[in-house]
Amino acid sequence: MATVSSVQRHFGTSRLTWPVQPRSVFIVHVLVLLLNTSAKAQSAAGGDSPPVSVLIQGQALSQGQSLYSQSGAYRLDMQGNGNLVVYQTSTGTPTWSLQKYGAFPPAIDGPYIMTLKDDGNFAVLGASSGVVWATQLAYVGSGLYKAIVADDGNLNLVSGDGRTYWSSACAVFPGYKFLPFKDQYGSDELGQQPNLESALSACNADCRCKGFNSGAWVKTGCDKLVGDYTGTCNGLYVRDNPPTCSPPPSPSPSPPSPTPPGSTPLPSPVSPPSTQPSPSPRTSGPPLSLTDIIGIVTGGFGALATVLSMAAAFARWRRARGYEDSEGCKPDRKGTKDAQSSFV
Repeated sequence: MATVSSVQRHFGTSRLTWPVQPRSVFIVHVLVLLLNTSAKAQSAAGGDSPPVSVLIQGQALSQGQSLYSQSGAYRLDMQGNGNLVVYQTSTGTPTWSLQKYGAFPPAIDGPYIMTLKDDGNFAVLGASSGVVWATQLAYVGSGLYKAIVADDGNLNLVSGDGRTYWSSACAVFPGYKFLPFKDQYGSDELGQQPNLESALSACNADCRCKGFNSGAWVKTGCDKLVGDYTGTCNGLYVRDNPPTCSPPPSPSPSPPSPTPPGSTPLPSPVSPPSTQPSPSPRTSGPPLSLTDIIGIVTGGFGALATVLSMAAAFARWRRARGYEDSEGCKPDRKGTKDAQSSFV
């Protein structure tokens, strides 16, 4: 009877022969063949564990590990140099990497991991959990977030309700946070640009800009968010730290016009006299003292005495002239009557 070692030696030869052997030996041949085939498949997949096709919120893959699409046509590699790259598995051709965003080579040392954070952001972290790159999303979805490599080669982030809220096909701009499926109502004073890159340049050049949407409309505000739009990559890019606009400079006074030779310059306009009443002499100054008050009262009494004295002298003068009788202020006309009667 052939032993297991002799069976394994048969598999090591270039030509496989099947001698007539008992049924138990044939079963051993089949088991060894299956084990070798499984080992070769696992080795081709990159290790002893089965390939990872979904990364769940809170999970991470270390450098040297990969995330595969469902068919295995594409894989996402977390490389030891800090780059995150999507490869076409059959050809080894890279189709996407962090170089698209200027995040490679990284400014942080390794070791590196790729992870899907609890807030739905996909990130590459270095030593001491320093962020090498992240999707910079502000999104609140339902259920667990998942990172999936699609069979078209895109890295997709999917919420629990099945909505793809970000894809590697979407643009990522440093200094801007992306709000999937949202837009700003109005605030379109700065107009629309032909593409997102032009909208980014226009926004960076204008202190009034607060962001722009996926339709390249540049926004002067991001405080009236509306809509629940569908479609991957539809949303609003909001500026992280918009600058404060400086007030416009005040206009400088214009120089006077030169006077033509031989002409007389016009006189400067004279301001009209003020119609406001002059303030009273006592409007300002120290308050009256007791001595001032006594002086004013004494002066008043003196003036009254003078008036009374003049009135008495006038009365004496009238009496001396005979202008006052019993009836008061009537002259005595008796002598005049007698004189008239003598001429009768």
